Amino acid sequence: MSGLGTLAPSAKWVLSVGAMVLLSGTFELPLLDRDEPRFSRATVEMSERGDWIIPYFNGDYRFDKPPLTYWWMGIHHWLFGVNEFSSRLHAIISTLLVAGWMILRGRQWVGEEGAKWGALIWLLNLQIWQHGRLALADMPMILGVCLAMDGLWNSFYGEKSEQIKGPLFLWGGISLGFLAKGPIVLAIPLFVWIALLFTKKVSFAQTNQCRPVLGITVSLAVVGCWGIPALLMTEGAYGEEGIGKHVVERGVSSFNDRSYTPFFYLGTFFLSSFPWCLRLKSLASSFFPVRGLNERFYLLFWFLAPVLIFTFYSTQLPHYLLPGFPALFLLLGKSIGAESNHKKKSIPVIEIVFSILLVGVMMEGDHLVDENFPFPLVACLAVVLFSFLWMPWLCIKRKILPFVFALLLLCFSSFAAAKILRSQHLTLRIAKEVGVKPDQNIFRTSSFSEPSLVYYLGGPWKFEAQDSIAGNSNRKVRIEKEQPEDLANWKKISGFNPGRGKIEEVWVQSP
Repeated sequence: MSGLGTLAPSAKWVLSVGAMVLLSGTFELPLLDRDEPRFSRATVEMSERGDWIIPYFNGDYRFDKPPLTYWWMGIHHWLFGVNEFSSRLHAIISTLLVAGWMILRGRQWVGEEGAKWGALIWLLNLQIWQHGRLALADMPMILGVCLAMDGLWNSFYGEKSEQIKGPLFLWGGISLGFLAKGPIVLAIPLFVWIALLFTKKVSFAQTNQCRPVLGITVSLAVVGCWGIPALLMTEGAYGEEGIGKHVVERGVSSFNDRSYTPFFYLGTFFLSSFPWCLRLKSLASSFFPVRGLNERFYLLFWFLAPVLIFTFYSTQLPHYLLPGFPALFLLLGKSIGAESNHKKKSIPVIEIVFSILLVGVMMEGDHLVDENFPFPLVACLAVVLFSFLWMPWLCIKRKILPFVFALLLLCFSSFAAAKILRSQHLTLRIAKEVGVKPDQNIFRTSSFSEPSLVYYLGGPWKFEAQDSIAGNSNRKVRIEKEQPEDLANWKKISGFNPGRGKIEEVWVQSP
């Protein structure tokens, strides 16, 4: 099997398409938001300290996540040097490994053809286009979830040889995922197990097939090899802040003053699953009928687990649903695969309507978007959406040459967007102006405290108030958002700040 001309895309072709999508522009793309520079710089500081147990950022503890992402990122820093690409490579590899797992193991639930289509949908998805290449912990965690759910299924329903390996995958995946991002990787299999019990798809006695006592013991031992030294070295602060603040507290109070909305994920789901959400008929048929089909029940419960868990979680972010997307896309892959076998002619009405809207955005975007958001970036993102928009229809109808054109257009627009972001990135412009690497004598005020400063200019920086640094004669660099009274030796720099999603200006005093 090869390409779109057969009933199902080949595994090599699917993974090659995914690699093209994920790698396009990644070498040029500067670190975005605030967590990317925090993860990347923390890995650098762990390496500089020679301490791979406790992460530090800007000279202080960073307890946000367990260490797996830092370890994996550190390997790539060692191999390829410290840069944006090496900081993101673990996410790209994890995303492709999830796709490979969907192809190999998804066929036990949706068949070989459905599994390949599911992997293709996973890779040609807007949320994965974004998160599949970020220097964050999400993709290694999702890989752990996939392995755990593979093991849970085989423990209950697999052949005798698979039932033996099932607990290994289950508890190995939980250990991997926990070391990547914490308890969510345990919550999803637990939710699915409870749902299977409630619907009588498994009996309580079958739980022993998961080897829970042995599995929990081994998982605790694996995590404990890092966790116990981390707790001892920080006198319990890692557990208190890492679990207490970044897991429990975020669940009962919104992070960064975000407002809670009960229907948040209903509203963001369609953007997260774009463009495949436009195949509403296939999306609906992928869930029905489920009567008597353990496989569809299992995948449905898996997808619903993060939806229900995070609906009642106070901090809400669109990518929190990603751990359920492999299950959703395997279900959708089975429906799309069946649809692609019917050579019915159809007019892509939805695609045409949305294309006209996107062309309008590209032509009139400078009047539609905020003046503090760079219009060239809006135009590139519109082309990205346009490229994604046509991929489902072209895949299903097996339009090979137009699909290749849409894929190349996506890669080109991704690269162009990365170039624009790099040229307009505020911190990179500051770094170019300063021209030196800050050291212990660098001070700045709290008015501009972006983590990207620490990554691109080094550190540690001291984020202090104006009055505490005014008389310090050892300062070398200062950055203010407000215009200083005395403009001597100050220079105004403007650029796009991805941490706030807008163009900002600052005043820089350099040596």
